Amino acid sequence: MLPARRVALTLLVALLLGGTTRTTVNTAAADFGAGRYAQALPGLRAQAAAGDVQALLLLGRSASAGLGVSADHAQAAGFFRRAAEAGSAAAMAQLAGLYSAGRGVPQSDREAATWYLRAAEAGQTQVMGQVGDLYAEGRGVSQDFSQAAHWYAAAARAGQANAMYRLATLYADGRGVPPSPAEAATWYLRAAQADHPAAMNSLGDAYREGLGVPRSDARASRWYLQAARAGQVAAMRNIGFMFEAGRGVPRDERQAAAWYLKAGGAGEIRVMQDLGQRYELGQGLPADAGQAAAWYGRAAQAGDRNAMNSLGDLYESGRGVPQDDLQAAQWYRRAALAGQVTAMKNLGFMYDYGRGLRHDPAAAARWYRKAAQGGNANAMNYLGDLFWAGRGLPQSHAQAVAWYRRAAEAGQITAVKNLAQAYEYGLGVPRDLERAARLYRRSAWGGDINAMYSMGRLSRLGQGVARSEAQATQWFLQAASAGHREARRELARRYDLGLGVARDPEQAQLWLGRAARGE
Repeated sequence: MLPARRVALTLLVALLLGGTTRTTVNTAAADFGAGRYAQALPGLRAQAAAGDVQALLLLGRSASAGLGVSADHAQAAGFFRRAAEAGSAAAMAQLAGLYSAGRGVPQSDREAATWYLRAAEAGQTQVMGQVGDLYAEGRGVSQDFSQAAHWYAAAARAGQANAMYRLATLYADGRGVPPSPAEAATWYLRAAQADHPAAMNSLGDAYREGLGVPRSDARASRWYLQAARAGQVAAMRNIGFMFEAGRGVPRDERQAAAWYLKAGGAGEIRVMQDLGQRYELGQGLPADAGQAAAWYGRAAQAGDRNAMNSLGDLYESGRGVPQDDLQAAQWYRRAALAGQVTAMKNLGFMYDYGRGLRHDPAAAARWYRKAAQGGNANAMNYLGDLFWAGRGLPQSHAQAVAWYRRAAEAGQITAVKNLAQAYEYGLGVPRDLERAARLYRRSAWGGDINAMYSMGRLSRLGQGVARSEAQATQWFLQAASAGHREARRELARRYDLGLGVARDPEQAQLWLGRAARGE
């Protein structure tokens, strides 16, 4: 009988203790939920020792966030791992987060992806969007946009606005899913209705361009405005444009400027550069070179290469900032090294003329060539000048003509005049006065005063064109009126002698005086 009594007593004690422990755990969880962390911990530890998953999860959260104890991420990882291996999807997600950040465990994108994926597959909807991000970025897993779309769709169905937005971008770009502007617009709309500012802005883009929805500037403007008021910086720029252009909203330059300024103040680099240009040119804002320099400076410091070049222009000309060739050259260099083609040409110019840098025609040639290869027509013409003069490069009229021709074909008017000069004198090309005259005329019509003067010469001599004193006088008058000193002297001579114009000593004296004064 004694052994039987002992067994019964043991069972009774176990039953009583078990009930006590369960009650303790329930109370501990309630205490934890109410923020009484220190009071909750003893009960949670007791149940965790018995393998209770909820207790392990709560202890992991306590150690991770320092709730009732000093934060200890390594200890948190241990609790989360035990709970995760026991099947807790929430613990899997927490452990993944520690691996992603490298807190308490060695940082590992692969381990993070493994646990995020397990959590998502176990139904943890909160991490499904993150799994989509991992597949989209190829972080810890092989990049796979179809898998990204699958998980974004799952998270979107669970109501995650960011996943809706991400899924929309995949449909817009045709990555992982067939391209579908209509599907993209549908998901942008759902995300926007869930207060996702970037989705609001993208929906505005869709309405402005008619992508997947009927084109509507009014609806585009409404979504841009809603996104801008929610702090979406790109939308601030976009609604500024709509107010400036009067698209979907009444044209209002003050509203446009206000939104541009908000976007610039919020750190939108493109807008900072744009604001600099608007202040420089007085477009929608009062012309103010100082403000232009300030905004270009902010954009340049943030890495905008176009702003770096524009800031260099202001330093070179002394507009809005003290004139400083050294500063100009430094900003041109930074922009050029960042790939800004116009800055390459500008840096070459500084080397060519020794402004802010040592005079170095060879360095000028290198930068002109880089800019010319990038399509800058002015650099092509300047490179031609170096070949023509043998400055920094071996002299070669043929090479000069080749670059002048490329620049002229790109519309560079001075290069057209230079090419005309080559044909006039037969340097680098066979002499052809008629072609020279055609090229001089084209350049003169484009506003090149030296070409106007040359047309006067050819008309006076009858070279490449019919000889005509009257035509010569007209060309000299155009060049003189545009500021060409030699043309003014020649025009004074023609008025004095009555060549191609009625003799007029007063006009002769007037033009001679203007030539002498350099007016």
